[in-house]
Amino acid sequence: MPLSHEELVEYIEKQMETNSHSYFETVMDFLKWNTALAVGAILWFGNFIINTSKPLNTTLQVTAYSSLWALVLAIGVSIALFFLVSRYFNEYWVLCSEWRESVVGNYDPDTHVINRLIAYYKNLPKTAKMFDRYLFLQMILLCAGMGFFVGFIIAFKQTPT
Repeated sequence: MPLSHEELVEYIEKQMETNSHSYFETVMDFLKWNTALAVGAILWFGNFIINTSKPLNTTLQVTAYSSLWALVLAIGVSIALFFLVSRYFNEYWVLCSEWRESVVGNYDPDTHVINRLIAYYKNLPKTAKMFDRYLFLQMILLCAGMGFFVGFIIAFKQTPT
């Protein structure tokens, strides 16, 4: 039995939503965990440095500041990426709402809305690559921050008291 016009619209909307939603949900989950890790490391590291009575030599200071800066920048990239993904999804929902209203409301699709929606989907791979680059930057900053963090701990244990 063929689908009615409204059922077809519902099916297409659901497929579009499912495909884009899974990618962006993965991005957001990745950001949540990495940001939590960076915040936890900064809090622990800051507490460790404040509560230690051992003087920090130049190597320890450089690794400590490098770690903290990399972790803070990783959090900054996470916040920026979260904002970009949220804005991108907001644009998506507005376009889908306009398209649905245009198609379902009067069965005379507004070509302007359809053209904007088509352009949105044509840009999806380009936008996903941009988000992937930001995620990669965030991951590198987080790894650098954690690497300097581990380096600080190792250097701290090797310095005489």
